[in-house]
Amino acid sequence: MTIQRPNAAETQLAAAGLCLATLGAAGLGAATGVELSSSDGLACPFRLVTGLPCPFCGLTRSVVALGQGRWEEAVSLSPLGPFALLTAVLVLARLMWCRLRLRATAWPRCAPWVAGSVVAGCWPIALA
Repeated sequence: MTIQRPNAAETQLAAAGLCLATLGAAGLGAATGVELSSSDGLACPFRLVTGLPCPFCGLTRSVVALGQGRWEEAVSLSPLGPFALLTAVLVLARLMWCRLRLRATAWPRCAPWVAGSVVAGCWPIALA
């Protein structure tokens, strides 16, 4: 069985989709003032198995709260929320800039390590 790596266009499309979903959650919060409870949506499989929150538990609710300007609540829901929103804005801007300039999107080699470090650093905070 051969596994093919996704090409650059597929990777960029997936990144743009994640960024737009993140910005959409913030926009939903800003436009509607909705407050999501922990019982809304799907349960986290990691939390169901271990009883502990995963690094991404509360992220959607955090981004929605950020869209409403409730920064303290957003950080308490998930310390990863502000980083996710900022990253979504920066990555989407970079993708659009490269697309308009007809250039390939090049990312620093350290980008996955930085992202992984931020997630790993926020997880103990969420567990506390």
